[in-house]
Formats: sequence, C-alpha cells, structure tokens
Amino acid sequence: MHKQQEVRNFVSLAKKKLNALFILDLAIDDISNIEGECPFSEICTFEEDLCGWLNGQNGLVDDFDWIRNSGSTPSYGTGPSVDHTYGTPEGLYLYIEASDPANKGDIAWLISENYEPGFHCLRFWYHLYGTGIGTLNVYSRLGVSKPQLEWR
Repeated sequence: MHKQQEVRNFVSLAKKKLNALFILDLAIDDISNIEGECPFSEICTFEEDLCGWLNGQNGLVDDFDWIRNSGSTPSYGTGPSVDHTYGTPEGLYLYIEASDPANKGDIAWLISENYEPGFHCLRFWYHLYGTGIGTLNVYSRLGVSKPQLEWR
C-alpha cells in the first residue's frame, strides 16, 4: 500500500531497521526536503539520480544500501510493481532489499544534504510490505550530534 507522509521538522536522515529475517521490501519515491512550508514542487522522483541523497557508508554507519529500481523488486510479491510518480513499471524509486541476505537488526541509512536548522518539510511516499518488515524511521541531526527520532 502506498502512503504519503509529511514531517514538519528539520530532517536529515532516514533509516530502515529490520526486525526479522523474512521476505519483505521497503520503497520510497517522490521525496522532497526543503526549508519552510510544504509546497507542491521541488520533488525528487529518482528518475535521473539520487538528487543529493546519499547511502550511508556500509560497515561504518549502516549495513546495506538503498537501490534505484524500476518495475518489481527481486523478492516476489513484496515491493511495488510500479513507481508512485508515473504509476508505471518504467518509473524509478528507491528501495531496500530487506530479504536474504539481510539480517535481523540490519540498518540502511539514506542521508540528505545539510540544511540550516529551522522549520523544514520532508514529504515522501512509501511502500512497506512483508512479514517482519521492521520500521521506517526519520531522524534529524545537528552537526555531529546523536540523531533524534522525528517520525516512525
């Protein structure tokens, strides 16, 4: 199921933590992170690139990466079969393969560019499906401080 989520705080990090080893996927699409109120523009569709978003460094801050994909995910019946932007199998989105070889407790960070402290809007569509899917969390962090949970 696709859901839209708005977070109205300074947001810089998103992570997915697996609760168990099952067949499951998580996908995100049409993401924006801007200063101020939530307008209807400046959306990253992932059609061209990652739009400045970065994967956390494996082995240092996380365990595996977000992947740009079109069509269905490799784990049959778990991920989206189309993207949110165009609603077609040709459209692109980011996902994490949370099935094998992922392990319980594995984390995948998707990190935004740096923003000035203050009111920000993070808007994204997400797809969570599968048994033991775990959680999608959104964190903020100022400088090198410990990330603060903003949304779960």
